[in-house]
Amino acid sequence: MLIQREPYRKPSRITIPAHAHPLVRLVFQLMRDNGKTYDALEWDSGILRSTIKSWRNEKTPSLQSIEATLGAFGWQLVPVPPLENLPADVRDALDEIGQHFRSDEETLGAALAAINGRAGGPACGGRYRERGAYWRTAA
Repeated sequence: MLIQREPYRKPSRITIPAHAHPLVRLVFQLMRDNGKTYDALEWDSGILRSTIKSWRNEKTPSLQSIEATLGAFGWQLVPVPPLENLPADVRDALDEIGQHFRSDEETLGAALAAINGRAGGPACGGRYRERGAYWRTAA
């Protein structure tokens, strides 16, 4: 059985400008994380490379430009009202959903215990399943 590896991708040299607009910082973060170059982003979004580069220093993008650029990554720009403007039943439902995504030390500890305590020993690959008895007695 061959293990599929991701193709080698050269680390991105794109930096995130500290004093730029927050949406511009998001675009540069997405570029770095996805390994997308200025040329590729220009092709995917239809926004000129020079325009994207100008956002680093003094320019602020228009709404259409930032939507097109985020769309190249599969993102959408959606307006969201503040929580205090939402109806009480919607706030309660959102709070209940948020409870499922909270992480505390007990949850993290249980997850680590489940990962480390799985049957089959440290290597659970195909040929090591046959040697399960060895892994149980070796410890």
